[in-house]
Amino acid sequence: MNIAKRLAAAVAVAAGLLTLVVAPQASAAEQPIPGITLQPYDGPAADPDHPAWVLRSGWTGRCLEPDLDRLFQNGGAVHLSTCGNTAAQAWYVTKNPEGYYRFQNTVDGKYIEASKSIPGGGVNGTQVQLWGFLAGAQNQWWKASVNPEGFLRLQNAQFGRYLQASKTVPGGGVDGTKVEIWDYTAGATNQFWK
Repeated sequence: MNIAKRLAAAVAVAAGLLTLVVAPQASAAEQPIPGITLQPYDGPAADPDHPAWVLRSGWTGRCLEPDLDRLFQNGGAVHLSTCGNTAAQAWYVTKNPEGYYRFQNTVDGKYIEASKSIPGGGVNGTQVQLWGFLAGAQNQWWKASVNPEGFLRLQNAQFGRYLQASKTVPGGGVDGTKVEIWDYTAGATNQFWK
């Protein structure tokens, strides 16, 4: 009987240790877009109760960032910049009831949108900028899909064009490269995000 108790105790201890070893760790913030893993923002002022995310270009690896000289102003352009784990490169990602996503900058609270302020807005090359929240503004809504390469594509709900880093300027892909909308282009890595 003594051996049976010892064996039972040993099994219980082993089971307890196994539970500690294979128990899941406290999970990181749940990914905001199913099927894609975005990099969580973990820099200064990161809030674990309200996670933010970094959006990187699949073409250059650089991050989406607002024009820092135009923060807190409507119409400030969004461009690529070397990733620096800064709050300006962090975005709150929310899904609206219609099934589209909005990307809100953590510094100034403005949203990524395709500009409607130019005549014929929404054409290829239309600037992507930040603007304050506008209820029902479909130019601030983005349909997210994951492509076969495992990257995110973001299609503007109002214009049907895709978020991309511009390749139309010499030296494209460097810091300051403009972000725009453009027709879907198969295999265009400048339309890939992660």
